[in-house]
Amino acid sequence: MFTAMSVSKAMLCVYLLVVGSNLVADVDYQRAYGTSIIACGVWIIIAGVMTPFSSCLGFLGSKLHNKFLLLSHAVCDTIIFAIQLTFGSAVVAYTASDHKVALRQMCSLNTPLKYEDECLDYVGSDRYAGLKLVWAAAYGLAQSDAEALGRIEAWEADNKCCGFGPPERCEVVEEKIPSEFSTEGVPSAYTATRVVCGDEDSWYPSSGQQAVYCGHFFDPTLAFPTVGGCRYEMPGTRCKDKDVDYDSLGCAAAVQATYDGDVRAWRTPHLLLSALGQHEITALTSPKPDANERLLGHARLYLRAYGHRNGMLLLLEAEGTRHPSSVLGAGTPSSLTFGKNCPP
Repeated sequence: MFTAMSVSKAMLCVYLLVVGSNLVADVDYQRAYGTSIIACGVWIIIAGVMTPFSSCLGFLGSKLHNKFLLLSHAVCDTIIFAIQLTFGSAVVAYTASDHKVALRQMCSLNTPLKYEDECLDYVGSDRYAGLKLVWAAAYGLAQSDAEALGRIEAWEADNKCCGFGPPERCEVVEEKIPSEFSTEGVPSAYTATRVVCGDEDSWYPSSGQQAVYCGHFFDPTLAFPTVGGCRYEMPGTRCKDKDVDYDSLGCAAAVQATYDGDVRAWRTPHLLLSALGQHEITALTSPKPDANERLLGHARLYLRAYGHRNGMLLLLEAEGTRHPSSVLGAGTPSSLTFGKNCPP
């Protein structure tokens, strides 16, 4: 049993270290959910580091029959379980949204069929601002990094969307981006206010460079046409010059679904491994009958079933091992054995 528990502890250790390291090292989570998520990652890493230490205490305590070590092991496991429960739940809580999925999807369209009055509130929300920083950072890298460009175009292709915000439906939101969101690696044009629009009504600012550049003319038939911005917000090369229809879709809702889904996916293995750890605490700290107690139990069952003196002698032998003077009587040898003293 201890071997099986050790395997589960090893899996738990690796899992906690991977999850905690991702939260601490991946800046996208700090852009999307705020830098406070780093503290959750650090505590999860601490729980992962404590796990092998706790397993060593449990192994030594079990091998040496040392109650102090077993108690220390149980205390460590309880602390690890509390950290998992508290900070694991806190990480999942970051994905809670004030706007339901149907509203987010509808408000990412060029022409929402409903929820239109609530779309500006969604576009101006902290969650939208954080996820836009994720997209803007990837878009900034895409100017010189083919892998980053491929990431944006994969988002667009997989979700049949183009750019981040709703196409050709830019609405200025002048509120500042919350200071708790990381703006590391984000182009400065997208770190001042939440939503910036271009010169043409409902267009976004022109963006990108060279092959990724998106800039559309007010009226391309003029002799000297003027760029009014981009119909899409930071689009990839695949769709930046596509015509905008009423059902053209931005990727904001899809990006949120992707990141929230990744975070929530940690919950199932987290709860399973936590339950295994808690089971080990119960198993190792539960009292176990010693050999004499088991012998007494078998003897009493034998005596109750058959009333034979073999059972009585076995019972006396077990009792004599524990209390020879009170059960067998003074001067009576306590070396009674089932094989020697009982007739066949």
